[in-house]
Amino acid sequence: MVFVVTALETIAASKDARKRKPLGDATQRALSTIKSEGDPTQTNPEILFLPLRLATEASAVATVTVALGCIGKLISYSYFSVPSETQTGSPQAPPLIERAIDTICDCFQGEATPVEVQLQIIKSLLAAILNDKIIVHGAGLLKAVRQTYNIFLLSKSSANQQIAQGTLTQMIATVFERVKVRLAMKETRVIASKSPLGNGVANGSDAHLNGIDSPNLAEDGDRDGEIPDSASLAAGDRPVEKENQPKITLQSFENRKSFDDDRIRDNEPTMVTRVKKTRVPPRSASGTDIPVISVNQDLSEGEYEDEEDEFFIKDAFLVFRAMCKLSTKQLRVEEAVDIKSQGMRSKLLSLHIIHNILHNQAAVFVSPFATIRSSNTAEPTTFVQAIKQYLCLSMSRNGASSVTRVFEVSCEIFWLMLKHLRGMLKKEIEVFLKEIYLAILDKRAAPVFQKQYIMTILGRLSADPRALVEIYLNYDCDRTALDNMYQRVIEHISRISSTPVPITALQQSNYQEQHVKSSKGNSDWQNRGILPPSLSTATLHSTPEVDQGFPPELALKQQSLECLVETLRSMVNWAQQGIADSAVKFGDPQSRNSVEDLRESLDTRENGVAASPHVHSLELQAAPGTPIADDDPEELERVKRRKRALDVAIRRFNEKPKRGLKVLLSEGFIKSDSPKDIATFLISHDQLDKKALGEFLGEGEAENITFMHAFVDSMDFAKTRFVDALRRFLQSFRLPGEAQKIDRFMLKFAERYITGNPNAFANADTAYVLAYSVIMLNTDQHSVKMKGRRMTPEDFIKNNRGINDSADLPDDYLRGIYDEIAHNEIVLDTEREIAANLGMASQPAGGFTTNISQVLATVGRDLQREAFAQASEEMANKTEQRFKSLLKAQRRGASNTVLAKYIPATSFKHVGPMFEVTWMSFLTALSGQAQESNDLETIKLCMEGQRLAIRIACLFDLENPRQAFVASLARFTNLYNLSEMKAKNIEALKILLEVAQHEGNLLKESWRDILTCISQLDRFQLISTGVNEEAVPDVLRIHVQPRGPPPGRRSLQVPNRPPNRSSISVANYRSEIAEESRSAEMIRGVDRIFTNTANLSGDAIVHFVKALTQVSWQEIQSSGQSDSPRTYSLQKLVEISGYNMTRVRFEWTNIWQVLGEHFNQVGCHSNTNVVYFALNSLRQLSMRFMEIEELPGFKFQKDFLKPFKHIMSNATQVQVKDMVLQCLNQMIQARGQNIRSGWRTMFGVFTVAAREPYENIVNLAFNNVTDVYNSRFGVVISQGAFADLIVCLTEFSKNMKFQKKSLQAIETLKASVPKMLRTPECPLSTRSTVAKDAPQAGSLPRQPSRQTQEEQYWFPVLFAFHDVLMTGEDLEVRSRALNYLFDTLIKYGRDFPQDFWDTLWRQLLYPIFMVLKSKSEMSKVLNHEELS
Repeated sequence: MVFVVTALETIAASKDARKRKPLGDATQRALSTIKSEGDPTQTNPEILFLPLRLATEASAVATVTVALGCIGKLISYSYFSVPSETQTGSPQAPPLIERAIDTICDCFQGEATPVEVQLQIIKSLLAAILNDKIIVHGAGLLKAVRQTYNIFLLSKSSANQQIAQGTLTQMIATVFERVKVRLAMKETRVIASKSPLGNGVANGSDAHLNGIDSPNLAEDGDRDGEIPDSASLAAGDRPVEKENQPKITLQSFENRKSFDDDRIRDNEPTMVTRVKKTRVPPRSASGTDIPVISVNQDLSEGEYEDEEDEFFIKDAFLVFRAMCKLSTKQLRVEEAVDIKSQGMRSKLLSLHIIHNILHNQAAVFVSPFATIRSSNTAEPTTFVQAIKQYLCLSMSRNGASSVTRVFEVSCEIFWLMLKHLRGMLKKEIEVFLKEIYLAILDKRAAPVFQKQYIMTILGRLSADPRALVEIYLNYDCDRTALDNMYQRVIEHISRISSTPVPITALQQSNYQEQHVKSSKGNSDWQNRGILPPSLSTATLHSTPEVDQGFPPELALKQQSLECLVETLRSMVNWAQQGIADSAVKFGDPQSRNSVEDLRESLDTRENGVAASPHVHSLELQAAPGTPIADDDPEELERVKRRKRALDVAIRRFNEKPKRGLKVLLSEGFIKSDSPKDIATFLISHDQLDKKALGEFLGEGEAENITFMHAFVDSMDFAKTRFVDALRRFLQSFRLPGEAQKIDRFMLKFAERYITGNPNAFANADTAYVLAYSVIMLNTDQHSVKMKGRRMTPEDFIKNNRGINDSADLPDDYLRGIYDEIAHNEIVLDTEREIAANLGMASQPAGGFTTNISQVLATVGRDLQREAFAQASEEMANKTEQRFKSLLKAQRRGASNTVLAKYIPATSFKHVGPMFEVTWMSFLTALSGQAQESNDLETIKLCMEGQRLAIRIACLFDLENPRQAFVASLARFTNLYNLSEMKAKNIEALKILLEVAQHEGNLLKESWRDILTCISQLDRFQLISTGVNEEAVPDVLRIHVQPRGPPPGRRSLQVPNRPPNRSSISVANYRSEIAEESRSAEMIRGVDRIFTNTANLSGDAIVHFVKALTQVSWQEIQSSGQSDSPRTYSLQKLVEISGYNMTRVRFEWTNIWQVLGEHFNQVGCHSNTNVVYFALNSLRQLSMRFMEIEELPGFKFQKDFLKPFKHIMSNATQVQVKDMVLQCLNQMIQARGQNIRSGWRTMFGVFTVAAREPYENIVNLAFNNVTDVYNSRFGVVISQGAFADLIVCLTEFSKNMKFQKKSLQAIETLKASVPKMLRTPECPLSTRSTVAKDAPQAGSLPRQPSRQTQEEQYWFPVLFAFHDVLMTGEDLEVRSRALNYLFDTLIKYGRDFPQDFWDTLWRQLLYPIFMVLKSKSEMSKVLNHEELS
């Protein structure tokens, strides 16, 4: 410690030592003592301290500097901090360490203090605080902090100001860092105490996260008394007791105390704590012992540590409280406009330090182990609970500041509260959002810089998925919340984004340059835990308004758009991460596959990586002691539905009060229909429209009057000034304009006022007349409709003569009322707020001269700035008042107060409901910006937002949002107006194709919009390659009613009415756009959509096919009778059928129900070119299907060939019928061996052809049937189509126009009997003795049948003869049929069973004989088709 001797020798040699004897003597005594003892460390500290203290009072700067430097070094070496073993001296003397700090602080004498001395004071104080061996607590710490703060404020040296600022930040950071160390040690002790068998680690972590079994469970402040059982109710479903839980407001912060700290004072004794295991050499001291932490000797080591911990936490509390108090000091007018003023710099420094603490020391605030005991109880209180009253007051005073720097740092503090403390400050954050930040966004006159900074904060919130979901859960799903905060935030952002800002291309370019520069800039103090910006007078400058080359509203608009897109991205990330975790948790392999599909579309290009819903971080923790509600999506959605139902009921009341009241009663929102319950509801819900409420209560019906009386009786005007009572009364509703209604209100008000204030007037009549008179005065003074002379004070006094029971009220009293009303209009706060938001200041009443004096008085003033400064002040006052009322409620009904539960977000299922309540706001903003902007970056951002929105709508199956966003995107492609297409429309088209590729399984009915766009794109590609526009008509120009449109779709789909043809000239389309539409990327994108249909789910492919058939029909209808109709989508139907050929039969059955119906419709179109193409497509598909083997008992072939039968039956052109037969013939020739159930449909087609009046059709059909009969008879029998073959031949036999074919057919029928008996595939052949033919079916499996052999084979042939006989026209054919019928019966009937003979008699023979009896019975005879 040579420096001590050197310093003392320097002091001894100074002029001050020679001039001042006490200093010289003390210095010499100290030097001689050191020389005699040989070691300064063994010297009594008092002997060394005395000359140093006296030297600090010297006049020479050098002497003072040397003394201060030596004191600082001695403190660093812990020299002044250890007491002597034997105590001597006066017990009143302060501790030496405190006197040392006092000595250092006393050297600062304001701004006149030499610069060198200021610097040395800072160094020495920093040394005292940073000493980790002997730690100073209490008053000593606060003195050091305060003096450093004073040097920053008062020093004229900019360098010293900056050093003082840095030193102060370091001191306070050290205080909090020590607390963090102590908390970590305490957590370790708690874990160790819980794990005697080694199981405590997990328990300890649980305690840390949830505050379980931690010392702070019996928390004070807002929670006086025990938590009642009702706290266990579901979040947001508690009864809203307005009497015990009035709304929290900003004004509540003014006197709100969440923690009793009356005994925790700034001048607490200075304490020191020593680091353990530090050996201290013994030395004597003259003076009192330094106070050390003294605790009960009976305490265990853990309890001793807990006692010591509180000293560290108390230091942090004292420092934080001091900074909050400094930040709340009101600025004088001149200080507010001067950024370099002491008051302004003090406010800025204190706010920056608060921000720095919250940014870097969040762990202290969220730790359940950081507790401090209040003055009125020994129970521990959490650190956040202790400091929040000061933090909230600071925020309420500064949050709406009109000073840019103050507003910015206040916003940053609010963001840290939102980020780290939202679980602990649930109600407080709600108030700040509603009363300050959203209120500023509402105000038209609010400065753009404020709105921009708020948007920056909301942008950070939007990038935090967990925070977003928790805002929704804890406010939108809580019936006790002030408002639906998540919904309001999104609506505000959307409104700003949708506000038109007229700009030029140059301004847009300037903005883009500025945006790129700002995004590349280094993050500053807001985003990094670094020192606050320098607040020295040299570096602080008023920021001039620089013209950046673009309106600031443009930057705000772009910020809001980015914020919306980031919100959607966060919601997608949260949902996809949750779905992925669920799939892994339940081990569903199919889900895992789908999760991989989900992840493909996760955009991680910019800020796209989601935080896992299960990551534990600071943000997860709610306040220890705050009830944590379970994240139960179903329960919360029930609460949300209930809240939404209340909103709907209130909206109905606002429209029609009587109907609305019935809904409120029926839904149970009002307990009963008693006037008291109804009045309680009406007075406690701010959402009710004041005008509607006034009209309802003012009605003259007895029931309404009863409600009004109960309403007024619920107000208490005791000990309230008359005008104040009238104001409060008229704030609860809007006074109607009708005189009778006003009269009823005033009568009841007067009665109620006199009840509370019986000595105010002679009787209630006085109150009634005066109230009426005040209302008339208010109208006279402030109504813009009033013309001419206004009432004077004398007029008002004259009007109220003799109203107090024939006596006069005092003139001064009436004049006071006049002045108050004249200067402060009675007007609803809501109306005043709306006017302020719209920038409409209320104009004071007055005549011409008043207006002139007003103009002269405002010359040279910035009225807008003054107006908003006043508005900011009003916001702050309102916020404080709200918190004040909350505190009163908590104190009045502490035992009944139910704690607001905080719900931490864990489930991904909330994203759907979140999007459902805000999707229209997103759509308005994203589609609006896209329409009005031509900036490609903005367009890409809008398109990205729409893509993310569609993603959410698809994930949660939200039909209306999905259809609306897809339709909006499709409309924005502008493919119906090619001449107007721009680069931004191509971007939309790309996103649409991307959506189709990634969301295919979930698009459902929205496929139609996408496939329509693809069809239109194909049209554009054809036109751009030189095809005539008339040859490729626009599908959107026809009025086609889609087949079976889904309900509610018309309002959401792309409109079918584009601009008139005359207004469009496609010849003027842009070449670069056409080229882009034909690019390889675009073509590949479209192709991928169709090829990927093979990967769609079973339901999704049906939706896809349905949409494609609808678009195909639109194309065909738009083509009319063109020789080259549009068949793009029809071709694609065939293509995707090929891609999906390997699907299971069950899925194909559903697909073919759609496809078959489409081919039925297209095949009957009047344009034969369309029909030819459809038939050819149908033939190709059928060929492909027949390549797949069909098992016995199935009928898919039968179903997919039905369109041929439908077309044959309904087509009007002979060529079409001919082509149908040709197609079937080709299939028989090429795939005959694979035909199974299809034979039945084919014979059905030939049966239809047999009735045709066209000879070539009949001949072609008969030839086809004959070929099958001759070459595949055994196959037909084995596949169960024998009866269909016989029916077909029967129809040919009955053809009256071509007798030759009829006779051939009846002969073939006759020959079918012996042929059947010769065919090995027929079971009857086993009974026959005739030679058998060679088998034709080979190893083909036989189709199962429930009929007997006779019914399968004999009955169709016999009934065929009967049918020809009974219903045929040609006599020759009928005669042969009769002969062949009886010949067959005679020849083969002996082998028929008796039951079969009974059937033959009833159905065949008996009807024939009945004809002989009565010819009229012929009409009742069944034909073959009816029986089959």
